[in-house]
Amino acid sequence: MANERILVAGDGTPIIHLCAQLLTQHGYAAEGVADGRDAIARLEAEARPLGVPFHLLVVDITMPDMDGLAVLRRGRELDPHLAAIVITDSDILARVVQALPTGPQRFLLKPFHNHELIQAVEEVLLHRRKEQERWWQQVQWPITEPGQALWNGNADSIAHSLLSSILSQIGADRVALLLLENGTGRLYAARATGSPTDIILGDPLSVEPPIVAWALQQEEPLVLDGNSQGTLDPSVQALLIGPEMPIGVCLPLRAQRTIGLLCLGRRTGRAPFASTDIHLLYMMTSQFAMAIENAHRYQELLDSRDHLRAILDSLHDEVIVLNRDRIITDVNATFLRQTGLKREEVIGRPCQQVYHRGIAACSDTTDLCPVAEVERTGQPTQCLHIHYDRIGRAY
Repeated sequence: MANERILVAGDGTPIIHLCAQLLTQHGYAAEGVADGRDAIARLEAEARPLGVPFHLLVVDITMPDMDGLAVLRRGRELDPHLAAIVITDSDILARVVQALPTGPQRFLLKPFHNHELIQAVEEVLLHRRKEQERWWQQVQWPITEPGQALWNGNADSIAHSLLSSILSQIGADRVALLLLENGTGRLYAARATGSPTDIILGDPLSVEPPIVAWALQQEEPLVLDGNSQGTLDPSVQALLIGPEMPIGVCLPLRAQRTIGLLCLGRRTGRAPFASTDIHLLYMMTSQFAMAIENAHRYQELLDSRDHLRAILDSLHDEVIVLNRDRIITDVNATFLRQTGLKREEVIGRPCQQVYHRGIAACSDTTDLCPVAEVERTGQPTQCLHIHYDRIGRAY
């Protein structure tokens, strides 16, 4: 695939640059470095949040300042999906194989031809793409699953589905969903998954205004790598990420507006979140924010419908609601009480079947039909006295 990023690291500057130039000619975005420290610096630089990670590391096992395996190990710490081609001599191959970290990789034995390098790169990157596709299929469901939960209008189900998936797929020890409270702008804990579960759900959090302002305005995530405690008040860190979790990341949840924060934490001794983790979280949280927002709007719609129902039921007059096809979509409690009918006998039926026994289809010639009159004139009807034979009453 064109423009896949490759870092070539080894002990011979001319050879390294020749390999990088050859790969560039074949459509890859390749660059070369001549020692291990520079290689690690480039891997770390691109592993930062919003960086562009390398897809493949081509590393010579022998370098002047460090073992090539140390570079590969650091690369895999930053990105577990980093593919690798290890250049080595045949007499130490067995030792190298035993020391290699896990992951997609293959070997090139010195000396090698240009076509061998290109073939190895193509094979390793193809394997990586297939692994990425399988991995993406495993994590794709939490992005679509909230849409299924939305049909139930249940924002809590959406949150539970996504947080449980993030906990396993991203490898966090704790995930918390913090939402902005309407009207007050305060954060409250909507749901937390993992250990320890010390957050009291539903309670407003005593987060300082700058943190809330950051949630509303900041574009980049807040990343704690285990060495950045001094940049964030410990009480705020414990509140957002959790006690005893120096490694964490907080991302703003945005749909058409910012609705809150998604906070992940890892315990002491674990690796920081890789840039690939954060890229995946961005994709998940954008969909997640829209699903949460839509669920809230759906719930507001249900609440407004219930509010309207309460108003209709409080009226002493009988009320029926028809759609354009003259199907009854709602009635109030007074109507049911006065007619003796049950709601299931009325809702979804044509009005003429409810009022006029034996009439299978509506006819606008029905004497003084108020619906026909309204449709004909476009004006409200008043003072119509109609006898409904099925109900046995006049209105």
